[in-house]
Amino acid sequence: MNNSFNGLVIEDQHTATQPLRLQNLQVTGDCYFMETVEADRIEITGTANFREFTTCDRLWISGEACFMQNLLAETIQVPGNLTVLGRCWADVAVFESKGNVQGIFSTGRLLVKGSGTLEATQKVKGDRVTVQGQLLANEQVNCKELEVLSCFPSRIHEVNSDSVLVRYITPAGQLEMTCATPLLTVSFMDVTEADLEYTRVEELFCDSAVIGKGCHIRELIYRKGVEIDSGAVVERLLKA
Repeated sequence: MNNSFNGLVIEDQHTATQPLRLQNLQVTGDCYFMETVEADRIEITGTANFREFTTCDRLWISGEACFMQNLLAETIQVPGNLTVLGRCWADVAVFESKGNVQGIFSTGRLLVKGSGTLEATQKVKGDRVTVQGQLLANEQVNCKELEVLSCFPSRIHEVNSDSVLVRYITPAGQLEMTCATPLLTVSFMDVTEADLEYTRVEELFCDSAVIGKGCHIRELIYRKGVEIDSGAVVERLLKA
């Protein structure tokens, strides 16, 4: 373990038994933090486990990190693996590989890139949520704007949003194929505007909607207007 003027670098296997408050924290080895950690920047290229509350301005994880309590950060970027057992707050969160948040996840901007998968056990709250990879949410996603622009299947129990856009998009350089499974599966969706394709919804409430190809909606209740593609199935259509 090396000390530097502006922070701490942990290169080997170590257990930190005291609370830490510092500018920069870098873990290239394997460390277990037993007390609270507060830093401007945390960078994990090795393996780190945080037992107590952790807060930072910028969190970068290209290795593997587990936060056993709550995590508060301005920016989270995860090209590696992140697990949060408690609640997580972030202004911006970007997942490029694997993320698992088991508490409530509150973020202004959430991006799951094409190579990324985010599993959320409890509610996800955000302003703008963009899924280019895969989102698996067991409870609600509450946001102003939800975009699923992917070729991978996502599953959300409940969606509450001003707008939802779902499009089948293949990554650059990959051969485009026919979408064989729903891009998004939802039990209940309550939105102002929906523009969907390859989406399966049990109950959809909206002001207006465009139900495109590959959609299967069991019940659709609209307030203003709806367009339904010939390649879509709506079992029950009602005007509120």
